[in-house]
Amino acid sequence: MGESPKPKDIIRVIKLAKKNGVSAIITQEEFSDRFAKIIANELNIDVVKLSPLEGDISKSLIQISK
Repeated sequence: MGESPKPKDIIRVIKLAKKNGVSAIITQEEFSDRFAKIIANELNIDVVKLSPLEGDISKSLIQISK
């Protein structure tokens, strides 16, 4: 199991996402999206959950991009 990000790491990700115009965060359904939701809330963007176990992942990514 991975380590939770430290607050300074979350702040760094938020700054980078703002700088690069990130418009959504994609997470895997099989894992917690707790920190993705914190970041998305700060950026006022959506968190999209995908599962690589469900068929055609590239088709899902294309749908999300629309």
